[in-house]
Amino acid sequence: MTRAAWLGLALAACTPHPARYADAPVVTAVADNAPIPLPRSTSFIEPVAFTEAYVRRPIVDALDASRTPRARDVNALDEVPRSSYWLGAVTEPERLASAYAVAGPPRSPLVLKKDRGRTLEIEDGRGYRYLLEADPDAEPNTRSAAAAISSRLLRALGYRSPEVWVVTPTASLPELGRAPAWSATRWPVGIDLGPTPASERRSDDPNDRIEPTERRTLRVLGIVAAWLDIGDLGPAHLRDVYRGPPGKGHVEHYVVGLRTALGVRHLIHGDGVETAAGTVRGSPLVNLVTLGLHRPATQIEDEHSLRAFPLSAEGFDLGMPFDPIDHLLPGDEYWIAELLTHVSTKLLAAAVRAGSIADAGVARHLRRALEARRAALVSRHLLAATPCAVTATTERLLVFEDRAVAEGVVSGAGAHYLAELFDERGRPLGPARRLNASLGEIELSLPRAARVRSYVIARLHAEYPEHGRLPPVEVHLSRATGVLRVIGIRR
Repeated sequence: MTRAAWLGLALAACTPHPARYADAPVVTAVADNAPIPLPRSTSFIEPVAFTEAYVRRPIVDALDASRTPRARDVNALDEVPRSSYWLGAVTEPERLASAYAVAGPPRSPLVLKKDRGRTLEIEDGRGYRYLLEADPDAEPNTRSAAAAISSRLLRALGYRSPEVWVVTPTASLPELGRAPAWSATRWPVGIDLGPTPASERRSDDPNDRIEPTERRTLRVLGIVAAWLDIGDLGPAHLRDVYRGPPGKGHVEHYVVGLRTALGVRHLIHGDGVETAAGTVRGSPLVNLVTLGLHRPATQIEDEHSLRAFPLSAEGFDLGMPFDPIDHLLPGDEYWIAELLTHVSTKLLAAAVRAGSIADAGVARHLRRALEARRAALVSRHLLAATPCAVTATTERLLVFEDRAVAEGVVSGAGAHYLAELFDERGRPLGPARRLNASLGEIELSLPRAARVRSYVIARLHAEYPEHGRLPPVEVHLSRATGVLRVIGIRR
């Protein structure tokens, strides 16, 4: 064999091949609820957690030369199926109301189980347990409203969050007279196993086969936290719960502790300690372990309502690192941004009403702030990857919608798509084409070389004058059943 032939063979062997999808039904739900033995409980130990977050993990990540893997909790169409981590989005207000209210507010008679002053544990007439927490006297309709509103919006996005209801004093429980408003959280809903591990999966839960850092639903929580102003997202807000009798139940994962969302954290004042470097706030232990890197929330003086919720998410930062969000990829960003586009003003209004806020001006401010922050985050993250969705396929034509143009994130003027077609081995099926996308709709005609193939890959790059060329999206099509259809999407 000649040297040229050997060289050609070597180059062919090193040529990468594109991903290939099986022509099979799309997975819409993961069966990760098989009965397992009761797992051990975990705990949050501040020195250990902060040392892990600020010292060990940055060193390990800096020395890790491997690329961040794609999210593994997605199906062939780049969507997240239902699982113990994610229930599925419900963005229609009427459907959300029924999906959220599984137990509803506590019903009389109410029996006091534990009395800790401003925190009560009760059992209602049906035997359901609730955790009641009072608003500060000087800040009514703050913490209770924040928890009730945020938990509904998290459920709208598909996350499990315990039901929260705003309750007022009632004759059936005299202790409620200590405060004008309380949040009643349906908790516990099972056996509380403690914080959800953020760096590695539970070794005693055989149903959980994906590392937390490889879950899209956890990677995007930083963006969700920016929307709802959950500045201390982390172990305090993620809990594992064992649902069912020991040996017959399974683990589910919840987002909890939302009483400091929607600007409430800016109302929690601390005096701080004056030092040569200025005023230092926060736990001395936390400041020692984190070398002063942990940043408490900024505080707003002379404000005692949810007007403290900023209209802009600009400058939002988590108080401490959260491992999964450090593995965020463009496809993950696009997914949550696309999901946020379905959150309507009607849905936001319904969620705010659940907060039972007496001041109409504060309620109006909350609606405006939630909408403004949502729109800003959509504008920022929808363009992380080419924002197109397949709307129709025929034997000769593929039709796409540009979601950024449709949502008004970019102007259609000057928008184009670079479209390329390949076979299953990555060989071009014709020259690249530049398609007009000014109207938000892109039509890609299939040449004969593509129409006779059983497997075709369409790769599209969006191009906008103000943003340049975006990372591509690949659409995989199969004609195995005789009809051309989409079987895979890759961002």
